[in-house]
Amino acid sequence: MGDSTPQSSKSDRKHTRFRVADCRELVATIDPQFEAVLVNVGEGGAGFYSTVCYQRLKVGNRVFSQFRLEGVTADPIDIQGRVAHITPVDLNGKVVTFYGVEFLTAHQTRIAPIIEALRSYAGSGKVVAY
Repeated sequence: MGDSTPQSSKSDRKHTRFRVADCRELVATIDPQFEAVLVNVGEGGAGFYSTVCYQRLKVGNRVFSQFRLEGVTADPIDIQGRVAHITPVDLNGKVVTFYGVEFLTAHQTRIAPIIEALRSYAGSGKVVAY
């Protein structure tokens, strides 16, 4: 990948994704057990990368993610999902692991307040919608 931010390559998405790697107000964890950086998020899922390839984190595993957006959510929003894909990517000459997480259908509406705020941020250029 030539871009300095790893992201999913799927183009047949149901929902808009937002590249949020530079949005410092948005804090997220893929799961409390694993350290990873949030790259993108949408109504149906999120993408994280880590400099560590976690052997215990496999496709199909359930994860317990949390999202908090300053000024929008007072407390973190808990969203369960499953690891949909794991991909090694080149990030500025260093190989990192990209984890694509698909939110459980029953949990997808929980992210709505953050998604609405990100839509307005995209209009101002703070995040990138794609």
